[in-house]
Amino acid sequence: LDADQIIEEMQFASAMVIPSFIENCSTSMQEAMLIGVPLAVSYAGGMPSIAQDEESALFFPMGDDAVCAFQLERLLTDKELTCRLSRQARQVAAHRNDPQRLIARQLEIYRHVVLDGQGDLL
Repeated sequence: LDADQIIEEMQFASAMVIPSFIENCSTSMQEAMLIGVPLAVSYAGGMPSIAQDEESALFFPMGDDAVCAFQLERLLTDKELTCRLSRQARQVAAHRNDPQRLIARQLEIYRHVVLDGQGDLL
């Protein structure tokens, strides 16, 4: 499948589960958020910094199959919850990945390094 076909197929997904034990910055999670696929994800690595529990995804402890199943069941049965999570996830991901915002931030960093060379950017 090409990229457009993958996006088209993902739009039909009722939910996506990411049960990782080790995950730095999940690309699949970010892609699902941009598309609006409702997510149930483990608290592994950087995933809690990508989405907020009960706002843009549902989280569960790593390795806890029972809570994972419970969160997935919620996604599959609670239409209002699913729509809210999907909408919020798209908004969060769109803001985080906005090219103009990213370019502006990168230029700000370059200006600081080249012109100022002092102070804390973070």
